[in-house]
Amino acid sequence: VVYFHGGGWVMGGINPVDSPLRALANRSGAVICSLGYRLAPETPFPGPLEDVLAAMSRLGDRAPSLGVDHERIVVYFHGDSAGGNL
Repeated sequence: VVYFHGGGWVMGGINPVDSPLRALANRSGAVICSLGYRLAPETPFPGPLEDVLAAMSRLGDRAPSLGVDHERIVVYFHGDSAGGNL
């Protein structure tokens, strides 16, 4: 599961969702990655999208170190507010 936080593009982060995502990972056995991205107004669009694409590339490269079997990868994207748009 790859999760992108909400915040209307201008606020938010991964800390507020850390606890519920950890609980979900523990219950499901899934690997859950919560990714941050640069915020407006300092970083206008498409900056956040570029951050997400770069992070996804790095996640694929680091899958073995995260305990993820490349043969069993199924990606489910989830987010709220701005994160849902990404």
